[in-house]
Amino acid sequence: MSNEKFNLKQAANYLGVTRQAIWVAMTKGRLEYEMKESCGLSHIETTKEALIAYKETKWDRQHTINLNGQRLHNSKDSFITLKVASEISNIPRNNLYYAVKHGKIAYERVGAQYIFRLNDVERYARSYWKIRVVNELIG
Repeated sequence: MSNEKFNLKQAANYLGVTRQAIWVAMTKGRLEYEMKESCGLSHIETTKEALIAYKETKWDRQHTINLNGQRLHNSKDSFITLKVASEISNIPRNNLYYAVKHGKIAYERVGAQYIFRLNDVERYARSYWKIRVVNELIG
């Protein structure tokens, strides 16, 4: 393989992603790079080998735990994602987002995901469906 060097823009073009995606991958340590100083300016360079290695693992989600095909963050403590919480409780995702926004359900933030304890989801689901049934009887 060649030792071809790529700057940020060239790396983005090579992988077919944005420069911001390359920068985020570099700052998160998922893509190797070198910082070079010349004429008082910093230049970021990466190699073709590093780009190929990143391309093979860019969709890798090893930081999450898989249990029966469901992505859970900690199955021991029953932490679940919003998508799984929606499927388990039969509550639409939009309603869970609304509950998060208005503080009606406890959550934690892991990166960009909302993570819930299973007990909190079950408690919210009971109150959600009770209110829904009463509203249908009244209306």
